[in-house]
Amino acid sequence: MGNYRAAATHEMPISKEQIKIIHTLKSKMGMSDSDYRQRLWRVGVKSCKEMSFEQAKRFIHNLKIACAKKTGKTYARSGHGVARISDAQMAMIRAMWAEISYLGDTDDREVALNKLVSRLYHVRVLSWLPRWQVPKLVRTLEVMQHAEQAAAAMH
Repeated sequence: MGNYRAAATHEMPISKEQIKIIHTLKSKMGMSDSDYRQRLWRVGVKSCKEMSFEQAKRFIHNLKIACAKKTGKTYARSGHGVARISDAQMAMIRAMWAEISYLGDTDDREVALNKLVSRLYHVRVLSWLPRWQVPKLVRTLEVMQHAEQAAAAMH
């Protein structure tokens, strides 16, 4: 496990989804509290809530590897043979969503985006979106963006 110290203050904070994933993996592995605290210490935090989004992503990746070694199960990003949305695509979609969302809080905005994705594509969270549906979501967000701009121009 690498050293992930000192998240910059401008970085996006850990998401609620990431916190849940960390605690689920910890539980699946039967990890002791002292082992968990030691892993957090290596990252440079006392609690996973202190991590940035990127730190949590790397921490989760390493927990998945450790969990796979311990349990023999793998946690493939694509799952069931379906290619999933890439990290770069998720970042682009989150940026587009931030421009059209009225919600200021990052967590609230993420929840709203996941509700939209769930309603339109029947997946619980953005990270589960099949890659082939990404262009459709981008077009949807572009239409929403144009509609908002047109409404703003009328006022």
